[in-house]
Amino acid sequence: MYNYTGEVNSTVYTSKVYEINWTNLADGVYYYNASVFDKLGKFNKTETRILRLDRIAPSISINSPFNGSIIADITPLLNVTLDSEVKSLWYNLNNGANITICNDCNGEQTSFIYINEGNVLVNVYANDSAGNVGINSTRFAVNMNYNYYDTFDDNLVSLIIAIFYGKKGILAFLQDFISPI
Repeated sequence: MYNYTGEVNSTVYTSKVYEINWTNLADGVYYYNASVFDKLGKFNKTETRILRLDRIAPSISINSPFNGSIIADITPLLNVTLDSEVKSLWYNLNNGANITICNDCNGEQTSFIYINEGNVLVNVYANDSAGNVGINSTRFAVNMNYNYYDTFDDNLVSLIIAIFYGKKGILAFLQDFISPI
């Protein structure tokens, strides 16, 4: 058996042994084959096989929203950075249904999350091709302070709610502007 540093194990058997157990191997890629000689000097060997050991879960850094923050945005941007390529990346809000961000991705990833006011827990998960799952979480609060003016470019339509203090009347929405009637 060998890896990028050279030979890791070479075992010679003189009896009929049909298995080997390699222990304490570090994560990485290993190559191995088996060769046999019989009493008549005949030789045979297997093709070289690849053994990949990966027991380390992907690391997820949550760049935003910041843990413990209070934000005035019901569509905040979830921004995460991965330390390696992952098979899938997903999140859930307050332990609810899972929402996929991407498949076969790495580096920095973003996704708008759509939430109501209140306290929010975002759990972000990533699994690699070996099935290791990494998790990171952030908790924050959404408080709009009765301000629902949305200037975010993530919405197809912006809803503007205006309150005219001391004036009674009807608020008309006419195309791209608001006009009190």
